[in-house]
Amino acid sequence: MIKLIATDMDGTFLNSDKQFDKEFVDIFYEMKKQNIKFVIASGNQYYRLYQKFIPLSEHMYFVTENGGYIAEGATELYSNIIKPEHVMLVRNVLENNKRIVLVVCGKKGAYILKDHFDLRNEIKKYYCNYSFVNSFDEVNDDIIKNSCL
Repeated sequence: MIKLIATDMDGTFLNSDKQFDKEFVDIFYEMKKQNIKFVIASGNQYYRLYQKFIPLSEHMYFVTENGGYIAEGATELYSNIIKPEHVMLVRNVLENNKRIVLVVCGKKGAYILKDHFDLRNEIKKYYCNYSFVNSFDEVNDDIIKNSCL
């Protein structure tokens, strides 16, 4: 008996246009009737994935931000908060490299320096809850992942 199905998103569940097959909606409701749990596992932002699957989202599980944030629907089950001193170590190494765009990912959203505002269309592909900041020092959030564009 199948009790759980988990899938990655990009290159697995989503097509090249970052969409899932609409037949999945019917399949999802059939899985729900059979009490089969469905898990989205991805490095993507929780908010981006939750939004992509509305109205099914409330009945799914999400393992997001490379395992840094886990939720059942809108309910947080687990988050791996990076110690502030470790966040600073990463920032100190990456902030001064002009070829790397650092994205600091927190439980409330993602943060990018305003210097990279010209990349907003690229950022929108991966994050739906994000802010441009003057400095990462002004971020008031629990950090769960550092990422680069």
